[in-house]
Amino acid sequence: MPLRDEQVFKILIGIVSNRPDTSQQNRHVSRTRDESYNNSGSGDNNTQDRDLLRWLDRAKRSRGGRYPDEEVDDIKQLLSILGIFLTMLVYFTLYCQMSTTYRIQSRYLRLPTLDKDDYFFSTIIVSLINPVSILLMVPLMDLVVYPCLSKVGWRPTYLQRMGVGMFLSMLSVTAAGAVEVYRGTVHQQGRVVHQNISGQVYNATDLSVFIQVPQFFLSGLSEIMAVVTGFHFAYTQAPRRMKGTVMGLFLLMFGLGTYLSIGISSAFNITIEGIGSPRDLNINLNNSHAERFHFFLAGLMFLDLGLFWVLASRYKYKTYLTKAKDFERSTSCSSPRDYGSIDPSFNSIQ
Repeated sequence: MPLRDEQVFKILIGIVSNRPDTSQQNRHVSRTRDESYNNSGSGDNNTQDRDLLRWLDRAKRSRGGRYPDEEVDDIKQLLSILGIFLTMLVYFTLYCQMSTTYRIQSRYLRLPTLDKDDYFFSTIIVSLINPVSILLMVPLMDLVVYPCLSKVGWRPTYLQRMGVGMFLSMLSVTAAGAVEVYRGTVHQQGRVVHQNISGQVYNATDLSVFIQVPQFFLSGLSEIMAVVTGFHFAYTQAPRRMKGTVMGLFLLMFGLGTYLSIGISSAFNITIEGIGSPRDLNINLNNSHAERFHFFLAGLMFLDLGLFWVLASRYKYKTYLTKAKDFERSTSCSSPRDYGSIDPSFNSIQ
């Protein structure tokens, strides 16, 4: 039976208040279950030296608390996963730039001529690089890259792949900042073209829009490594009774990352660009310093990567799926034994 949200909060409140369970009958009923759970190796007694959440163990019935050991361990696992997810907020902030600042930058570059009267459809061409790169790279990674890495003896874990994806997103916004610096230099030289996009004329720089290909490609590749792998991580590492909650939290990070992107860009426009009214947010890149915003995001992602590395190095992988073959199918080329401590009960399934 899945843990309901109110049950999760009830357990957390009980842990904080540290109220003992005075019901001897309840303790007797759950004693056999808790002992079986601990003896199966599903507990975390062997990893307490690296367990930052071991203070929650005081809520376990085996330690004098009032909640079943398994439920407390599920809460601990949820909090561990939530810490990883929170570092993804900055990643999703960078990911949102693909449909915001990258598209704005495209309008100030020379677009291919599809319609001489309106370049609107031309702005869509470069944004197609992202989905095309995903469609091409997903099977390539799954059928070529990961198997090759497996043959040479390195099977990257979920968090290692996600870390690579976050690093690629940092490279993407760095490339966008570099493009903006170069575009500004060319524009100052007087190399300008006029483009009509949806009735508005842009004084674009005479520089091909396809110079943005690297940043869109890196963003697409980062989505494969961070988002796709993140879904695998969320599902396989979620406790059996909390998979819906964990998957919902991962999707929540995407929404919150979008709001964070809006907040950061608004604060940046007000403090750096001197824009104090929302009606003036239609920025002319020729008179602004958009590269500073991109480099700021790259620096923020660098700091976030440091925090992610700390949390990832302390994370202990769990196995919650009921069948070994289901776990193998959910990881494209990685064995469950690559993820650190595995419950002894997993071996009996095989």
